[in-house]
Amino acid sequence: MNSNYAVDPIQMRFLIENCKEPLRFKNYIGCNVMEWSLEKWKAILKDEIMEFRCGVSKYTKNPQWERTTKIEHMKFDDFLTTMETNSKKWLYFDYKYLKDWLSNVEELKNEISWEAFGFPELNFEHSTLWIGSKGAHTPCHKDTYGSNIIFQIFGQKEWIIFPPEENLQQTRIPYEESSIYSKLNFYSPNPKDFKALSRCRKITLNPGDVLFLPNKWWHYVENLETSISLNTWISMEVDHEERINESLIQLIISQFSKDLNKDQQKILLNPNIQDEIQNLNFATAIETVNFCKEKFMEEQKNKKFKSEQNENAKPQNFLSVDKILDENVFIEKVNVMSNEEFHQYIENKSKNFKIDTNFDDNEIRNNCIEKTIDAFTDPDVISLVKQKLLNS
Repeated sequence: MNSNYAVDPIQMRFLIENCKEPLRFKNYIGCNVMEWSLEKWKAILKDEIMEFRCGVSKYTKNPQWERTTKIEHMKFDDFLTTMETNSKKWLYFDYKYLKDWLSNVEELKNEISWEAFGFPELNFEHSTLWIGSKGAHTPCHKDTYGSNIIFQIFGQKEWIIFPPEENLQQTRIPYEESSIYSKLNFYSPNPKDFKALSRCRKITLNPGDVLFLPNKWWHYVENLETSISLNTWISMEVDHEERINESLIQLIISQFSKDLNKDQQKILLNPNIQDEIQNLNFATAIETVNFCKEKFMEEQKNKKFKSEQNENAKPQNFLSVDKILDENVFIEKVNVMSNEEFHQYIENKSKNFKIDTNFDDNEIRNNCIEKTIDAFTDPDVISLVKQKLLNS
């Protein structure tokens, strides 16, 4: 992937590492993959067997968590055929690292590099591919590690974005390391659940668009049509501290889940981490916490040393986020919707499916267990425990 503009990669890297708001890059990236039709993708992927998450195109009271969707394996050609003939479900080849799934597809591998954003070290190995039908989506969540760069290759994808501090009724159920979910269902919303929200940003990514999403910003993502996109995550200094938080939450979740029955464990744990958590003993969980703590303290010492070494050094070239944005017209901030626009959007979206107040997702839930876990994993609680550990 090459840049269509003559921009210093150092400036781009500085922008990505320091900007605190979502950005859209329009027509910044140029590469052959942008020209690929679905027929070309079919030829490229050939007989590769792909794993799709399968959800339903109808109202559900709760978000369509990964545990409530089915898994279907098929070739890309079969995916296209299925979507042409079946409107009652959606399919999503989501969050798939290319090094794990399509490492033999040389024509794709050779196209991927994030050098244009100042990260030449990131390539195919560090990228995930997302292929989905209309309606395919991820429940609203925020990532605890890193920031996110998303390149829209084919079709349109809608992003609903909120700043980290917005109250989206966060929960660690289902538990997945580094993912904090919202209890709100954006796919088939009940408008009364969204009345308290504000400061929403809504953006539709078109082919050629790149979205930068800063650390911990809430996002709900839905395909408006058959869509293909790539992304990579950019590591941040704060990740070392966040790993302490995540290790503490992992400790709590692993111990809480030990004596639950299988139905309750299924609700508590995301499928991709269920075996790992169930096999995690207390001693190993504590070791992980201590390892993360020691790693963070080591990084803090290194950071202090580098700061002291460079305290008298003056940068040769002054860089600022605002200056870079002013000088590059193809980069734009994602605008905030008015409250009226947002609530009208939710109202319109709620009309896609008839609300069924008697809907039963067949999950055997225990509100007492969920409320207790949410209390123990609340960010204020975890932060207090972390500070006690670091001060001990």
